[in-house]
Amino acid sequence: MAEFPKGPDQPTTDQSDIKTEATVTGDPSVSARITDLLKEDPHVIKIADIATQLGLEPVEKTLPNGRVVKQIQWSPDHLPQVFDLVNQAREKSGLGKNDSVTIDGMCPTWLLPTISHAWHPTSTAVKYPQGGPDAKLPLSGVLMEGEGSAENVDFKVEEKDDYTVVEFSLTAPQIDIQRTLQTLVAPAVQEGKAVHITGRGPIAIAASLAEAYAHKIPYVANFQPGVGFVVSISHDDKHPIGTVLPQ
Repeated sequence: MAEFPKGPDQPTTDQSDIKTEATVTGDPSVSARITDLLKEDPHVIKIADIATQLGLEPVEKTLPNGRVVKQIQWSPDHLPQVFDLVNQAREKSGLGKNDSVTIDGMCPTWLLPTISHAWHPTSTAVKYPQGGPDAKLPLSGVLMEGEGSAENVDFKVEEKDDYTVVEFSLTAPQIDIQRTLQTLVAPAVQEGKAVHITGRGPIAIAASLAEAYAHKIPYVANFQPGVGFVVSISHDDKHPIGTVLPQ
């Protein structure tokens, strides 16, 4: 299940190490499980199943606090395969614009927008265990207007020659993420100009902002400390998803 930080001291990513060369294994049992979960109500797709289909297995990792956990080592190189796999699942599911899919699992900031966007036009949400067994956070449907706004969130917009940087920051040590996303309005940006999103806080905010810009600009990139800006949504052949941009 996904875990989302509530305070500004926690990063937007899981700080996964980089691993490349994943291949789509096409495990029939996993493919069947994905299909079955999408037939149920609510419709769910598990990030762990996506990883298994790419031949990725959890590895042990020691966190800075000494806690040992098992995590998938995601890489930006995996994003094109992830998009194709999820898009195929969407086509097989028969789900459309009047349906909704819940994404379940932990992942880096730049992976969540790719999964969510692959479901378009189906709306998406992400599972939120801290809110209860059935709680979820909406990712799609955020409007873009003015300077942007959200409860306990500030925005800073900086124009560069070829792209716009949208940075968000939390204004309180603890926030009600469900309320924040309900009130989220993305800052307006110049259409036709790429957007780079950065900020310390719940990854659902970063993913929702990415979805807000998805169909108005050439590409969206999300920041991961230690990696840089990674293109997570793209309609630009020069900047395909998975591209790590120079800082």
